[in-house]
Amino acid sequence: MSEVQKNIDINESLSLLVDVCLLDLSGLGNSNMFAPKLIFLAPGIVSRLKDLVDQVGFSIQEFQELIKERFNSLAISTHFIGVSESIEVITLSIENFEKSEERIKTLVNSKSEKKTINKTSRKKGSLLSRLFNR
Repeated sequence: MSEVQKNIDINESLSLLVDVCLLDLSGLGNSNMFAPKLIFLAPGIVSRLKDLVDQVGFSIQEFQELIKERFNSLAISTHFIGVSESIEVITLSIENFEKSEERIKTLVNSKSEKKTINKTSRKKGSLLSRLFNR
């Protein structure tokens, strides 16, 4: 391990890794457009996150509080996956990575279906409005 790596504060490293996870779960692509198909947690990041959580000795509650703090401090106006779901998925990822991947897929599919339904209902509503306004 290099001298620079040795000097990095573990808590800061932990916070930054949580930020990376939250950004990955936000659904925002490089162009600030939502890209639900790109929502995932990188196994290498999660592995390092688990190591740091173990090093710091955080309880699950303390770790979840950190995730909530970091979620609220990120300068992102909209998240595809909300705070409680992000806490759930990130916590699950350090306990059972495969189950967290399944949960992410379920959340993405569920939210994508709701957005499709909302778009469809808006279109129907606007059509009905035009018909009755004549």
